[in-house]
Amino acid sequence: MTVSGKMRELIDQVLQHVPRDFFTIQELGRLLAGTPDSRYARIKRALDSGDLLRIKRGLYVLAPRFRKRTLDPYSLSQYIYGPSYISLESALSHHGWIPEGVFHVTAVCAKKSRTFETPMGIFRFTRVPQKVLYAGVDRRVDEAGNVWFMAEPLKALLDYLAVYKRHWKDPSAVETDMRIDASLLLDVPIEVMERLAANYDSRRIHSFLNMLRRKKKP
Repeated sequence: MTVSGKMRELIDQVLQHVPRDFFTIQELGRLLAGTPDSRYARIKRALDSGDLLRIKRGLYVLAPRFRKRTLDPYSLSQYIYGPSYISLESALSHHGWIPEGVFHVTAVCAKKSRTFETPMGIFRFTRVPQKVLYAGVDRRVDEAGNVWFMAEPLKALLDYLAVYKRHWKDPSAVETDMRIDASLLLDVPIEVMERLAANYDSRRIHSFLNMLRRKKKP
């Protein structure tokens, strides 16, 4: 088999047996015959040719010409660094709370903060102290069956408040600073605010949520 034939075999194996367009070195190891050294050499040739792209050590994605569908960066983020969930600017934009598009993926993680610059864009993971990481987080499944997690909009805003240490004394201050419609904040049910407040020890967050509860219409 020629070098190009071996490289094509690698891509064919992935297309046939891996349901995602991204995969780990362990998954490749189970698909490819030969010694660890020979498998690594084939992966390296595929990287050098551009058939594979390295996201980080041990995590790869097919080149665009081989992908079965548009790659979901939110699904990919779960494999880059976890446990984590999409939050902060990415979640606020996803929910339509902020008008701006976000050109990198922002997530909250349980471990130390890290940033990954990849061929698929920048992924920023920020640690936010809390009691239960996935409190106020929705479980999502993409079209390929990958599971990922998205913060509810108020949860994403509270994470933002914790990270950037804002001092919002009134909903209008949030509207001025973040261009978030104040009515969205005041429409959040009291029980949601209370549930999220119980998950953080931050005085800043508790003060902000207390202010929102006072401002809500009777």
